[in-house]
Amino acid sequence: MKIIQPPRKRKDGSYASDYVASDSLKHRPKTKSQTKSQTKSQSNQFKKETHNDFCDSSKRTEVVEQNDRFSANELELVPGKRRRRSELISDKAVDTDQTKQNELDPKKKEFNTILQRGVHLLAMREHSVQELKQKLLAKAEQSEVVNQVMDFLIENDYVSDLRFTEAYVRSKRNKGQGPVKIRAQLKQKGVSSVMVDDALAQGDATWFDFAKLEYEKKYRDAPVKDYNDWSKRARFLQGRGFTMDHIHCAVPQPSSD
Repeated sequence: MKIIQPPRKRKDGSYASDYVASDSLKHRPKTKSQTKSQTKSQSNQFKKETHNDFCDSSKRTEVVEQNDRFSANELELVPGKRRRRSELISDKAVDTDQTKQNELDPKKKEFNTILQRGVHLLAMREHSVQELKQKLLAKAEQSEVVNQVMDFLIENDYVSDLRFTEAYVRSKRNKGQGPVKIRAQLKQKGVSSVMVDDALAQGDATWFDFAKLEYEKKYRDAPVKDYNDWSKRARFLQGRGFTMDHIHCAVPQPSSD
């Protein structure tokens, strides 16, 4: 049975004379949907073929030879499963920094760890030698290593009792504390009494001014009523660390009325 297709009509209204007579419907031109489905099926078939070739044991060596970084013994492929790039990396690969650290002497490793902690503490604020040593001993396993770290920090002027004392006196004086209290705190931190006296003597002429300033902050212009009131105000300055000479200069005498 022959099917004769009618002539095609052109845009200008005329009919084309070159029509085609086919023996069956299968010779008719393909539509866009048919061509898309055909190309999709061909691509899927191509992917399956390449994947099967990769999983085939006979073709593994060819795939391995293309990749120079790995050998056939390092790859353990599972049929039907794709391998990630991270899985292809050998488990024997170790970071070079970690291997170098493992090769170091244990004492040297502990020395570097304690030194790093000491520098970190000094970066936050100044410390006395005794104060820093106590903090490092709390985290260290061997006291000999701590002594070596302290010698290194002192020789390189990372830690200094003189610099710490000057900074400590200046900070506490600005907070309103007197010389008696500052001297006691510095002795607890292991600073020598000679160094403390030298640091306090630099501001000896201004301790009276600081005592008056602290008194005015607390009581302002309120008059002293009686001796009990005067004693109460004197105890306040005494608790701040000022001497009796500073207190007599800062606190006015009670009125005689």
